[in-house]
Formats: sequence, structure tokens, C-alpha cells
Amino acid sequence: MSDSRTATCPICRAGSPLRALEQEGAPANCVQLWPTAEQARAVPRGTLRIECCTSCGHLWNSAFDASRVIYTPEYDASLHFSPRFQRYVEELVERLVAELPLRDRRLLEIGCGKGEFLDLLCRRGGCRGVGFDTSFSGAIPADAAWTVERRAFSAAEPGLTADLVASRQVLEHVEDPLAFVLALRATLEQSALGALFLELPNGEWILRDLGIWDVIYEHVSIFTPLSLRALLQRADLDIRWLESAFEGQYLRALALRGERERTAPSPSALAEQLALVERFGATYRAKVEEWGRRLEALARAGRRVALWGAGAKGTTFLSLVKPLEALRHVIDIHPRKVGRHVPLTGHRVDPPEALRDSGVDVILVMNPAYAAEIGASARELGLQAELLVV
Repeated sequence: MSDSRTATCPICRAGSPLRALEQEGAPANCVQLWPTAEQARAVPRGTLRIECCTSCGHLWNSAFDASRVIYTPEYDASLHFSPRFQRYVEELVERLVAELPLRDRRLLEIGCGKGEFLDLLCRRGGCRGVGFDTSFSGAIPADAAWTVERRAFSAAEPGLTADLVASRQVLEHVEDPLAFVLALRATLEQSALGALFLELPNGEWILRDLGIWDVIYEHVSIFTPLSLRALLQRADLDIRWLESAFEGQYLRALALRGERERTAPSPSALAEQLALVERFGATYRAKVEEWGRRLEALARAGRRVALWGAGAKGTTFLSLVKPLEALRHVIDIHPRKVGRHVPLTGHRVDPPEALRDSGVDVILVMNPAYAAEIGASARELGLQAELLVV
């Protein structure tokens, strides 16, 4: 696709990026569900204009408008109702506790959601914690070693210090990621430990494995291993490890305060990524069209379809793929999502039990990581349904 001449990379400030994708009419809030179908259909839309820096490999939406995205207590991205995801989080906490001396240390979590990870890490690590999240709701246990500031983290927080800062699935929402990470680093200046842990969606997985349903408006940035490394180096952080996780869908890194020599991306790795970027717009549209044809064929055959997963992937799929005549249910195991409605299309979210005696014989699995879990749940409900991983 053609170059973009005016956009500037938010990581390395290079210009003339490569245009990966332009898509109009994306829902500006993919994760927030709504009380009524009318409210859901009226959500703001925005343009996805995904650029890729040819110097550091970072991808971002140059058409992003932060005023379209609102984070409220109804913005609920928690995945902890999934046993599969809960195991992942527990294993992550065990690793951090094993590698870092956390007892009696101070933890900050920026974007703590409902506090599940913060609570687990404080209990297992024997540390004290403070979370920041505008969407936090609910009560904090009386015996908790943590508390929550129900507001956004600010770079100008007076006297805020930490030994470990964790930020999971947040950095991709931030317009100036370098300034954000530098602000996180500043809270570590007085600590002998001075550790930063980041977790975020893996742009390499999106490009390579066509995880196109994860390209959403809320994510102004799409990080790859190349661009995350470049960001941490520019913030003068010493990278302990940087890896993919959760079946390749996540990137995560542990870094310590301390300068390291900056290194340019591997030319071969950068060239490989740019080749994927050049094909991405065409492969993105081809996948959308393929699923449109498949749903049309299912409708002609009289099949009854349920979509399982009313998160960002499900919302994106429903907003892009047509026709939807065969779709009978949108399912999620998250009880706070049940009864609410999906942005743009207005589909109501039902619990898995709604599929019992429904006649549904095809289940669209929105996340391959949960395929086994969803299959087991379907069998428990007595369904003889075909599972199609989207």
C-alpha cells in the first residue's frame, strides 16, 4: 500500500511510515457494552488508519481521536471468569514473585481494572499496592493490602514512588507511549529494585496470524517485539526479558531502571515485519470477506449459529462481517456482560445456559485460546455443535 507522508512515529519520531490499513466506521468503544440496543447502536465511530514506522516497526492509528473513547465503570475488560485465563495470570504472578524480591515492597498497577491481578500479586508477593483505574468499581476487601485511585494515572503525581510498576493491557491505549513509560520510570527513581512489567497485545501475532479482530479503535498503538524493545530502550530501561505469551497473543516485558546501549532493530526482522505490513490491508479484507461467505453458506444451509466471546474480538467481527442472518446468540461467560448489548449491532449478550435446547449447531469461537474451554462447556450443555475458530 502507499506511504503516508505526514504521520510521525510516537516511539522514534521518524516520518513517512508505511500505511498498513484504512478502515472507516469502526466502533470507538469495542469493549464497553450497553444497557439497551438503541444505546449500543448509537456509539461513536472512528477511522482506523494504521501506519507502520519503517525505522522501529511500531504501528499506530494516525486518525485516532481520544475524545471518541470514554472509559467508565461499565468498561469491563476482565477475563478472570475464564479458568484458562485465570491459570495464565496465576502462572505470571508466580514468575514475578520468584524473580523479584517483592516482600514489603510497594507495587503500583496502572490500569488495574477490577483489581484481580493487583490483589493476587500483593497476596502472593507479600507487598503493598496501589492501583489506578477510572473504570474501577466494587468494594475493596477489608483485609486487602492494596487500594485503588479511581482516576487516571498522571505523570505529575507528587511523591508517588514504587519498587515495581505493572501495567497490563494499557500501553496500547496511550497516545504518547514514550512519555507514559518515562512517567512510570520516574516513580522507580528512589527504589533499589526499580522494576517495570508491561503486558500488551502482540502486533506480530496480529500481522502474522491475521488476528484482525484485535485491531480496534481504543488501541491507538499496536506494538511488535521490535517497537516495544525500541520504546524501553528509549526510556533508558534495562530489559530483563521480552517475550510473547498466551499462545502468542500477548507481548510482555520485565525491565529494570538503568541505562543500556540502544540498538537498532535487526534489519532482517524489520524487513520481515514490513513485508507482513504491506500485505496486511489485502489479507484483512480477504478474511472479512471469507467469513461473510461462510456465514452466508451457513444461513443457506439452515444452520443456527452462536458467537462465543462478547469482547473486542466479538464486537469487531460483528461490526465487519455480513450477513448475520444465521446468528442466533452472542454468548459470554462474564456475568456482568449478560443482558447488555454489543456496540454498533446491538446484539444482546446471553449466558452459555441460553444455548441449552436452542438448536444451535455451530459455535464461532472468537479466541483460539479458549477453544477447548468453550468446547467443554458446550458438551456440558448437551450441545452437538460444530466449533469454528474465527
